[in-house]
Amino acid sequence: MTEETLKPQEMVLLVLNRLEEKLKDFGQPIVQKTFYFLKAVGVDLSFDFSFYHYGPYSFGLQRILEKLDLYGLMSIEYNLETGRYCYNLTSYGRKIVDSVIVDDALEAHLDHVLNLIATRSIKELELISTIHFVQKEHLPPNDTDLVDIVRYLKCNSSVKVVQAGLLFLRSEGILPWTQ
Repeated sequence: MTEETLKPQEMVLLVLNRLEEKLKDFGQPIVQKTFYFLKAVGVDLSFDFSFYHYGPYSFGLQRILEKLDLYGLMSIEYNLETGRYCYNLTSYGRKIVDSVIVDDALEAHLDHVLNLIATRSIKELELISTIHFVQKEHLPPNDTDLVDIVRYLKCNSSVKVVQAGLLFLRSEGILPWTQ
């Protein structure tokens, strides 16, 4: 199936399953950034993102996650060791994922984004998703303005770190090589 034929809940369960295969444990920040980058690389998702505390955030995605937890298809559990909430599919959620057929294009997008997510810290994902969001939503006229806006939003980020994030996004093909 393509992302156009998957129901939003099936897409979320599919991505959660893939995240479980790739990462030891993960929670809301990783899920939000994964879906943000899936949308950035062209996956058709039924929910939008707005800028929030830690970068792009989708309230629609969060509502789906809460429903999946309520319906027993996934669980949200507090991990005492890490001090954060972790997401896990239940056996019912896995049964749904097992019935989903994924086409080659969606598979390629999933692999690309999950490899990106698995190799970056949460802080790095927050920064590069913010860079991408600012570039796409605010269309700064040049890289200097983009860096200035991101530094304003992410006060602890140096010019060098923001420029490195911008270069990374371009090298991954997520932002075009312009300016």
